[in-house]
Amino acid sequence: MSGGSDRFFTFRIIPRFGLHLIGWVLLCRLLQDALPVFWVWGAFPFTAVLGYLAYRTGLKPPFAIGGILLVPWILRLGAGVLSSLVFFDNGWFLTAPYLYFTALSLYLVKRRPNWGFIEIFLLTGFSILMPRGEAFWPQGLSGPVIDSLNLLLTILIVLLTMLSLASVRRDSEIRLSGTSPTRMGFSSGRAVYILVFSGLIFLLFLAGNRVRRDESIQSGGGLLASDMFRFDFNEVLSLEPEISLNGELTMLYREDGSATLRYLRRYTLSGWTEEKGFFRDGENESLLDATPIPANLPGSPRSWSGGEFLSRTGIRQEYYLVALDPESFFALNEPVAVEPWTIWDDASFTRAYAVESMVSVAGPWELVDSGQRPLPQKKREYYLKGGDNPYFVSLAEKITRDYNDPWGKASAIERWFHENYYYSLHPGMAPDGNQLNWFLEESRKGYCSYFAFAMTRICRAAGIPSRVAVGFLTDPDTSTLGFVPVRSDQAHAWVEVWFDEYGWITFNPTSDVMAPGEEYPFQFISPDEWLPLIEEVLTRSGEVSVSVEDDEDTSDEGSWWKRAFSLVRHRPLLPWTVGGLFLLILYLPRRIIPGLFRMGLLLSSQPRRRVQGRWSLFAGSLSRGGYRPLKGETPLDWAIRVEAAGVSGFTSWTKLYLKAEYSPHFNLEDEISGIEKYREVLNSWRKAGYAGHLRSFINPGWNGGFPW
Repeated sequence: MSGGSDRFFTFRIIPRFGLHLIGWVLLCRLLQDALPVFWVWGAFPFTAVLGYLAYRTGLKPPFAIGGILLVPWILRLGAGVLSSLVFFDNGWFLTAPYLYFTALSLYLVKRRPNWGFIEIFLLTGFSILMPRGEAFWPQGLSGPVIDSLNLLLTILIVLLTMLSLASVRRDSEIRLSGTSPTRMGFSSGRAVYILVFSGLIFLLFLAGNRVRRDESIQSGGGLLASDMFRFDFNEVLSLEPEISLNGELTMLYREDGSATLRYLRRYTLSGWTEEKGFFRDGENESLLDATPIPANLPGSPRSWSGGEFLSRTGIRQEYYLVALDPESFFALNEPVAVEPWTIWDDASFTRAYAVESMVSVAGPWELVDSGQRPLPQKKREYYLKGGDNPYFVSLAEKITRDYNDPWGKASAIERWFHENYYYSLHPGMAPDGNQLNWFLEESRKGYCSYFAFAMTRICRAAGIPSRVAVGFLTDPDTSTLGFVPVRSDQAHAWVEVWFDEYGWITFNPTSDVMAPGEEYPFQFISPDEWLPLIEEVLTRSGEVSVSVEDDEDTSDEGSWWKRAFSLVRHRPLLPWTVGGLFLLILYLPRRIIPGLFRMGLLLSSQPRRRVQGRWSLFAGSLSRGGYRPLKGETPLDWAIRVEAAGVSGFTSWTKLYLKAEYSPHFNLEDEISGIEKYREVLNSWRKAGYAGHLRSFINPGWNGGFPW
């Protein structure tokens, strides 16, 4: 067995090879429009074989490395003779660095196992940081599903990384000590290596998670982020150089009376810093407002003061969330009461609730005379942050020079954007990184976040308290029986301006004129997707009751356990998903993967392989069931001790296993004899009692696995 470390194909190479394969798949998906099909399927296997042959031929490193570097160029000459040079070059020059890395690492790490740590770190970093947007996955998947698949893929990469680190560390110890792998024990050095590399992998995971979230925001119209099969709005207003839209159904909206265009507000982004831009500043907003409205849906009915603003009328709304976070709280400006509902168990909705809002109906003739009840000084200064920038002060004076009142100035700023800018999903990347100035001075095109961001800055520079609001903009033309389906591509950002007696008034500076050469990607949801939901609400509305759950702290300072409990309560599949992943990670390294390998031996056409597989499976069960081999104990010594403990026939069966493992002569008669011994041992093991069987079944094998 001491020579086992010199074999190229061992169990310990599987995790490393899996990382190489994942990296190749990610690279090919990224370059799918440029790579020939034959290259995608053939280049990686050929490269792996090249690394294997370089090792098996026993060439010294200079000759082996030289051969690996030269072989592709020799093949390129052959491709030129066959008039396939263009196809070869399309694949070769785009993927050569990765293929060279694969072949060289498979060769070099086998010779110098310590180099495997560098290989694993590079492969893991490449795989985690590689972009995996909508184009990577099959078409038709929603943003949240894609984000969840990316998370599962990242977990697989991290798991393979940990297994690869363990295998490389083991190979390194064997190479340095010359000890048989069956006699290797635990060492403090192995623990240090695992801890250090676990920390590095964790940092890579955090970086990859940030990349995934940025991709999610870009595919969510620059506003929506997805997390575990649900959408919600980002709490920071980002200005992306390019976005895409998807038309997934997010909710059904309903209100009393005829359908009209509505701004369904999720967050107000009032905070401002030069580093973050506009963001949701829940703590300061709560301090400034006498009756702060929670960001998340309360667990029981709540009401708030309406502020006693002029020219407001009450409107009742109903929200039926489909693909949104169940904690999401939407409302028209300004909500005064909310009534969460408990709905039927098999509902197609994640949450449902009703809201009462006092909506402004003030006309321009009223707002133009506003100013009799100004904001308190501290609150006014908060909503003017960022307005002292000289550039925006100059721009505000230029736009509003003909007006003296807040209404005239705000309307002039809104009109200025309508008349001078275009709507675009491709605003472009600013050369200096300043996306807002690039939008205002150069490109003059952008999506809603650009317009809302810019107008709020200019309003504050003009001395007008203002803030950004994000949510959905409804389309009343799609109303059916009073229900309005709301798609994810209707996510929108707008501006709310303060008028003293009238409160926050909505302005929408986004241009409705597309940039030259662009067309708006209109989304369409089949009525078959949302008409059954309307029927479900109408036929089962009698099963709705007002939620009387304990009202939880929905502020940003709420206890973490309350937020966790709320998350589990409203996402019942989440605990099962987490539990399943935990069990997979627990049982995969020492139970599932070795079990599949040994099952593969049972399916072999060679008698000796079948005997090896059957004995290994049973020996693993014995080890997990309490008959763990002692350190330094050979298989035969262990078998003698196990048989002495009451498992009769195991010694003679183990001798047949050793014959299958090492003897050049092994035939079908030996296998038949082994099957007879197996039946004898199995009957004896069954009579030993159920405690060992139960322990063997439950034990994941980490401290009781079979070492051979």
